Formats: sequence, C-alpha cells, structure tokens
Amino acid sequence: MATIIGISGVSGSGKTTLTQALSNLLEATAIYWDEYYEISDSPEDYVAWYKAGKPDGLAAWKYPRLAATLGGRGTLRLISMKTICFHTINNENC
Repeated sequence: MATIIGISGVSGSGKTTLTQALSNLLEATAIYWDEYYEISDSPEDYVAWYKAGKPDGLAAWKYPRLAATLGGRGTLRLISMKTICFHTINNENC
C-alpha cells in the first residue's frame, strides 16, 4: 500500500515549495489538489460542514478522478490519519 502525505495551509504558506522538496527528497510523485477541485464534488462550505459535525463524514467528498490517479477504482478509503502540525511563525506545535 502506498503512503500518501497531505499538506495543507493558507495561500502563500509554502505548500508547493514543501511538496516539491519532499517529492525530490523521497523520489515521489507530487499530486496537487487544485488539479482535481473543479472536476470533483465536495461540501460547498467546508467550515459549515465541519461545524455541523461532518454530516456524511468523508463520503461528502467525491473525487473519483483523484482516486483513479492514486490507483483506486473511483473510491478512496481513509485507513488511518496522523496529523502533524507545526506553526511556522512562533515555532510551536499546534
């Protein structure tokens, strides 16, 4: 099973720079969420979806082409998730 590393952050936070560096270091393929956003279906208001208790869970996110790119058959299953957060301004863990 492949390992997938997801990187998130606000605009200008260095996501692309970090992704490119990790991709080079790990000799891995980088896939960018933006390439799939317009051709997928997800909650219109992410914050409202989250605050509402994530109705339908991750099933609310339908990204069949992303799943196919990752080697699936149109469906991705999240087996486990580890969140690592580091605040770059004050050098503290989140």
